[in-house]
Amino acid sequence: MASRLVEEFYKPTLVISIHDGIGKGSCRSIDGFNIYDALKSCEDVLLQFGGHAAAAGFSIDANRIDELRDRLTAYCKAHVTAEEYIPVVAIDAELPVDDIDVDIIDRVSALEPYGMANSTPVFAVMEATVQDIMLMGQLKNHCKVILETSSGTLDAIAWNRPDLFKTIFIGTVVKVAFSLQKNEWQGMVSPQLMIQAIEPLTEEPITLSTEGLRQMYVIVKQAMRGRSQSVYNVEQEILRRKPANQNNRSALTSLDVFKELGIIEEYTGDDGQLMLRWNAIEGKLDLVTSVTFLTYSV
Repeated sequence: MASRLVEEFYKPTLVISIHDGIGKGSCRSIDGFNIYDALKSCEDVLLQFGGHAAAAGFSIDANRIDELRDRLTAYCKAHVTAEEYIPVVAIDAELPVDDIDVDIIDRVSALEPYGMANSTPVFAVMEATVQDIMLMGQLKNHCKVILETSSGTLDAIAWNRPDLFKTIFIGTVVKVAFSLQKNEWQGMVSPQLMIQAIEPLTEEPITLSTEGLRQMYVIVKQAMRGRSQSVYNVEQEILRRKPANQNNRSALTSLDVFKELGIIEEYTGDDGQLMLRWNAIEGKLDLVTSVTFLTYSV
């Protein structure tokens, strides 16, 4: 759990479970911050602790957890700069997208086993075109990006990155940092990129207009069909039907305007998926009550 939280928020993380008045804690850190030293600075509060710079564990009397939180917060403020909270991916080598195949994965595997002193190699493709992008998993919280190559395509997977669906689109030219692994499916073996970081070389500007939002209102209303729909399904419909005079990011941002105006409401469904509910609103709505519209209006 602590590792997953660090991946999502990129902050030193402690997760504590309490049983019979004793808290058992698991810690994971970020680059440049020694979590063991942080715990050592609070050893008078702890029953016991151990670990190393990147990961540690401890036990604590449950009634002293708040004190530990305050002490560690103060320690972080004194020892971590704002820049260190920005994740940096160290690249071992650049690879042209057309050079990635199963053979190169076999050659890289000679460096195993990986660990603290021998981290998994991270490569970078500095320019590749997105052929397709989709969300995966029951909760649609993982992203699959398909990259074009001269001989076909490459699959790239980003765990817990549903946000990519709103920033990277079909035809987007991207740079990618990744580790390599084999994907075996129905007897076929192919290379697969495990995304560490990905970003477009140029980002679409967001611009909103009254006329554009009128057009998007019709599209979203038809996509909703008067009932609840998953956010992902509505976003897919928007990207498929958006007017030619609107780019992808602007079209998707219209959903934020409609949420702020109360036209649609976001909630979590019984299966954990993010859903949208259509609200029947009577009367005229004033766009200037939407912070998003005021931010991006032209």
